[in-house]
Amino acid sequence: ATPGPQLTLTTGTRVIYMINAWQSNTIANNATYSAVTITGASSIGGDQSRAAITDGLGASQGMRVGYFHMEEGLTAGSNTFTMQYHVVAGTGTFKWRRLSVICL
Repeated sequence: ATPGPQLTLTTGTRVIYMINAWQSNTIANNATYSAVTITGASSIGGDQSRAAITDGLGASQGMRVGYFHMEEGLTAGSNTFTMQYHVVAGTGTFKWRRLSVICL
């Protein structure tokens, strides 16, 4: 899916971010992932261990999933948070995507 939504904020060293999306895959029992990358003053890739995951569904069946994470150790300054998407195989569909960031 096209990356996004995206937020650029001036942050300190800690934030809480929340993501959710409706996700499906054209192949049954195949994982789909929504994660967040952080760029700008910080550089943190979208890690599957910190992702909203859908797995174990039938082909083209979907569900809304979410993920909540406190990110610590950011470099204070202007940071851009972008939702990114990944599938292991097949074609993923990602709808109704939401991203919220709370600066601490």
